Amino acid sequence: MKTVRARLETTLKNHYLFEDFQIEDFSFDRKIKDLDIDSISLVELFLVVEEEFGLHGKISTAIDMETAKEQTLDEFISSLVVKIEELQKSEK
Repeated sequence: MKTVRARLETTLKNHYLFEDFQIEDFSFDRKIKDLDIDSISLVELFLVVEEEFGLHGKISTAIDMETAKEQTLDEFISSLVVKIEELQKSEK
């Protein structure tokens, strides 16, 4: 069974057609805002994640977009993983 992070990364790669090297290039030092990901793009990303994990409407209300824009892609994915795991536990 895939970890939440592996499943999330696969979902994002498939949806946005990222190649492995692109994810790695962005993970270390580039902030979300530096990747030209605006608020509308973040909402779309949240919808993709919510669909994949069956958390309709829960991620987009749980993540502060302004904070997210200041995170690197790696930090952002890590914060999404934590939030997904929290929400999954609360549903059980």
